[in-house]
Amino acid sequence: MTKTTTKPTEKKSTVQLTDPFSAHELEYRVGGTTSDKSRGVVLAYVTTSAVQDRLDTAAAGWTFECSVRRPENTPAAVVTGTLTIGDRSMMNVGEESLTDSNAHTSAYAQAFKRCAASYGVGRYLYYMPAFWWPLDGKRFVFADELHEVMHALTLEVHGSGGDMSQIPMDVYKKRARSVANGERSEPAQAPVGAKQPTPRPQENRGGNGGDGEKPAIRDPEAPATDAQVRFAHQLMDKHISDQAEINRVAAHIVSHEVKSLAQLTKGDISAVIEKMKGRPKETIAESKGQTAIATEESPSDDSDDPFGWE
Repeated sequence: MTKTTTKPTEKKSTVQLTDPFSAHELEYRVGGTTSDKSRGVVLAYVTTSAVQDRLDTAAAGWTFECSVRRPENTPAAVVTGTLTIGDRSMMNVGEESLTDSNAHTSAYAQAFKRCAASYGVGRYLYYMPAFWWPLDGKRFVFADELHEVMHALTLEVHGSGGDMSQIPMDVYKKRARSVANGERSEPAQAPVGAKQPTPRPQENRGGNGGDGEKPAIRDPEAPATDAQVRFAHQLMDKHISDQAEINRVAAHIVSHEVKSLAQLTKGDISAVIEKMKGRPKETIAESKGQTAIATEESPSDDSDDPFGWE
């Protein structure tokens, strides 16, 4: 058993656990790609250190305990973690194949950040819509512009409370098309009332598509296959029992009305599958005599998890 403890502070902070992350704290990697690899889905995430900084600032005195085990007949490192803030504790699990030389580090980071998500830290990143951006090989082109656009989009998602109908996705898609055509557009504007981004350090943030690159999506505008629809339903049924709610969640992800998963395109259904692999499922657990929320998630790789792995 490993335990991390931080010291409480009397200094009051205006930062809340659920506040959006600033521009320089966000990272991006490539999700699914088109068959010609000219475009890729942008997956936004935050690092372990960014989550630790948020906890230190907004919830000083937090503790994190974890234990490591190796299940029989399963070549994986499994870390079970419990994050405690005050009298509430959140528990979650991280796992990684032992074929990865950093398996234990990855599993620890996953468990830690999923526990933090149970308190609302970065949870809005789970609701990010599928957003495509031009690629050059395994990296996004115009990385600085992408960073600016995605930060504005994440602020809108956070401010909307998950209501994608409030977000002008056509504006963002138009900008991505302009970049694909070699044009540069006016800087994206943060939504009214949103916190202004922290100035970003000048550095090359190229993208991280080389890690866990997804199979190419052939003809993303074609209708989804029966196999894709069945798989998407299997993932969503683990979390949602009502068909209307399934359609509503899918609409959040693809940013347009959904009457049935069977009516989605290959590109849209792939986005739904990617998001649902990493979506948290809340259950009730008892900790320290208090009712606490424990988060269970279906197995996923790092590109499905908005908190990423270091």
